[in-house]
Amino acid sequence: MVRYNQAGYGGAIRSEGQLTITGSRFQQNTSYQTGGAIYATGETRIQDSTFLGNRSNGGTGAGAIYASESLLIENSTFDTNRAFSGSAGAVYVTGIGEQRIIDSTFTENSATEHGGGLVLNSNVTLSNTTVSNNTAPQGGGIETRGTSNIITIINATLANNSTTNAAEVSGSALDNSTGATVRLTQSIVDGTITGTLTSRGYNLFTDSSVNGTRDTDLLGSDPLLGELDDNGGDTQTLMPAVNSPAVNAIPVRSCASPLDQRGIARPQGSACDIGAVEVDEALLPTPTPTETPTP
Repeated sequence: MVRYNQAGYGGAIRSEGQLTITGSRFQQNTSYQTGGAIYATGETRIQDSTFLGNRSNGGTGAGAIYASESLLIENSTFDTNRAFSGSAGAVYVTGIGEQRIIDSTFTENSATEHGGGLVLNSNVTLSNTTVSNNTAPQGGGIETRGTSNIITIINATLANNSTTNAAEVSGSALDNSTGATVRLTQSIVDGTITGTLTSRGYNLFTDSSVNGTRDTDLLGSDPLLGELDDNGGDTQTLMPAVNSPAVNAIPVRSCASPLDQRGIARPQGSACDIGAVEVDEALLPTPTPTETPTP
């Protein structure tokens, strides 16, 4: 465990070269500038790790991680991290290189400016990931930036995020007011979106007035999500109810991911599910046979 450290940039680690972290826990580290736990300007890989209660007190923000080079975050949890005078309660991604966030959970993070969970200011792919219960004045879950950036979101679940604006005009789930290209595929978005996205199909939105949707998307639908919980796998997830409209909503031929966030194979039923979690086949109701009248 790496905890109780303090520094100007990167409360626990400041890295300018290649950085690989596996199976680690960063807890209650503090930066006086940017990157509460880690400030990285080189290639960075974070796997099977937990970031809990870290904070940045100035600079750009980034309560847990600031990364300005190639970044991989996989199978990791970011919980209750804070950007007290800046953006990105948990992770701020910028710069060049391949940026991927996979099979991870961001929950209860907050920022005083933008992006309660994440700020994505680069070409980023986010897949099989849960972003839940984060808060900021703008972009409660995710803030995207940069008109030339392409943000690709596949099989994600964004739910229960909030903005401090009572009217939620600043994107409780996702704020794309700067005009990045946001490509959304087979994801659940519970909350509001600011700006326009490019749907790749089979998304579920609780908001009925999203810009950039396709005819295979579900608008104004309740995904019937459970509480964030241990539903198998190494990270907590939001499990849809068996009668959720997200269940069996994607034809098998169109399934974007072979596995869900927990490593469960898709599909489990007759078709694939929208979001980060594939409802286990054992939980699905068994069809009741219909009796054929005897002639």
